[in-house]
Amino acid sequence: MSRVIIAIALLLLANAAAAEAPPGGEGEVPALEEFPPELDTPSGPVDYDRAGTYLGLSGVYAIEDFDDTIGAIPIDDSWGLHVYIGQRLSPRFAVEAEWEWLDEFEVGGTGDVSGYFLSLNGKLFLLRGPVQPFLKGGIGFASFDRPLFLGASVTSNEDDFASRWGGGIDLYATKSLVATVSGEYVVGVAELGFLRYASIGWGLQVRF
Repeated sequence: MSRVIIAIALLLLANAAAAEAPPGGEGEVPALEEFPPELDTPSGPVDYDRAGTYLGLSGVYAIEDFDDTIGAIPIDDSWGLHVYIGQRLSPRFAVEAEWEWLDEFEVGGTGDVSGYFLSLNGKLFLLRGPVQPFLKGGIGFASFDRPLFLGASVTSNEDDFASRWGGGIDLYATKSLVATVSGEYVVGVAELGFLRYASIGWGLQVRF
């Protein structure tokens, strides 16, 4: 009987010592569950196609394509910029709001056409990964000043709807920093029927 009591006491002492000892003692390898969770598996591939918000800024060179409502005289092209914010909804599709400002299309050395175009766009991405060509289309509101009549230095402001159509390429430098180039054609309607130009853009985009 005394031997049984002694054996039970020794067993209890051994269990208590094991409970107090730190995991992975000298010469021992900790069990898998003792490692931090982030070390269990290696990092996965960069998710370039993830849903989320993005913000972009681009320079613009606009090539005029005005019709005869301006007049058959030389018209210079214009520099400008566009700012946009968008939401990637899926790997293939995004929506964005874009504001494009153009400094001036100089008309015959006497006046100029200048203004802005605010549009809501849809973007369709043709490829996934770090290089993503896309198609783009949108409609919105434009406001431009133009010469009141041919050769006049006095301008008239015209507001109406316009549309843009084109495409480009997003080039990922990192998961969050993107270089982008684009080419688009803008067409105005009604009061802005004269407004037709192609814009070439280049800039940077940040993804959140």
